[in-house]
Amino acid sequence: MSGIELMELEWMLMRGAIRLLILALLQKSMMTCYQIIKAIQQITERKPSLSTIHDILTELEERKLIESFTTQQAEKYYKITEFGRRILNEARGRSLKKMMNIINIILE
Repeated sequence: MSGIELMELEWMLMRGAIRLLILALLQKSMMTCYQIIKAIQQITERKPSLSTIHDILTELEERKLIESFTTQQAEKYYKITEFGRRILNEARGRSLKKMMNIINIILE
């Protein structure tokens, strides 16, 4: 398997968890779209596209997991809602064992 193929497989795995990652980032503090992209890039070593993150943020907002607000400086920030916190905590509790099993199988 070439390095490029391996990078694509890694990114496919990370993309599946990106929504939960965004909720976890927003649980720590409110962020702009740009800050979210930078944080994801730092964690994954791959920069997600603006359109991908924007679409995910729109979806999360429509599902009432996050909300946005604009500051007087016209910066749009996102923050997690109480419902989003509850869903994130449920996902952590229910899905952690499953995720760890999958990761362990992949790493074997």
